[in-house]
Amino acid sequence: MPAFAWFLARPWTQGGTWPAAPTVTSPSSVAANAQLTASGCPASGCTWAVTSGGVPGLTLSSSGFLSDTGPASTQSVVITVAAMNTYQVSAEISITVKLG
Repeated sequence: MPAFAWFLARPWTQGGTWPAAPTVTSPSSVAANAQLTASGCPASGCTWAVTSGGVPGLTLSSSGFLSDTGPASTQSVVITVAAMNTYQVSAEISITVKLG
C-alpha cells in the first residue's frame, strides 16, 4: 500500500502552475477585421481559434486578429481562447462573435 500512497502524493504537473483562464474583453459584435482581446494572458500571450461557424475567407491569427477577406457576412462564429505557459494550457473560454 505505501507505493500507492506515493502515487497519490506525487505532483503530476512538470514545473510551473496551471494558468488561470483568460477573460475576454472584446465585444460580442466586431467588425470583419478586428483585434480580439482578453485579459489575464501571460507574457507569451493567449491562443485563439475559430471552433464553430467558419465563414469563407475568415481567418484568425493565434494572437487574436480576426480578418475577413470573403463576401460581407453578419454570421456568428464561436471563438475559443486559452492562456498558455511553458508547460500547461488554461481552460478554454468560448465566445460567440457576430461579424458586422
